[in-house]
Amino acid sequence: MVGIFDWTLPGTDHIFKSDGFLRLPGIGHGENEMRLSTKILLSAALLSCSIPTSKERLRYVNLHPETGEAIKKAILRGDVIVGMTKFEVYASWGGPREKGISAEKNWQGEYWRYIDMQDYPLVLLYFDGDHLSKIRKLKEPPAG
Repeated sequence: MVGIFDWTLPGTDHIFKSDGFLRLPGIGHGENEMRLSTKILLSAALLSCSIPTSKERLRYVNLHPETGEAIKKAILRGDVIVGMTKFEVYASWGGPREKGISAEKNWQGEYWRYIDMQDYPLVLLYFDGDHLSKIRKLKEPPAG
């Protein structure tokens, strides 16, 4: 059964479960399940760019009691804050419109670009490794 925050890899019967396990058709569960790294699970999750519903955000928070209180509150509000992991950002806002590597003068690292979030036409999220380290909310898209 595919549940909230479970993803089926397009073109396959592979189901990436929100608990971090990969279910393969025709293979039993338990010992034969493969534990996926957060990076691999996140890559599968990013195949979908839809914004999570309030029920999906609540379910994520309930399934991850280890998440800090400030981050839980941000996810439930549908917001992002510095310090979130990529997976927590995905739980709150869904997948980005675009991902890339920034070559800005003051920043070198991965960024995610969102369109029309929280009354801003453009939001750029910058990551240091797996953690959100900078948020730029722009009322006007940058020139050029």
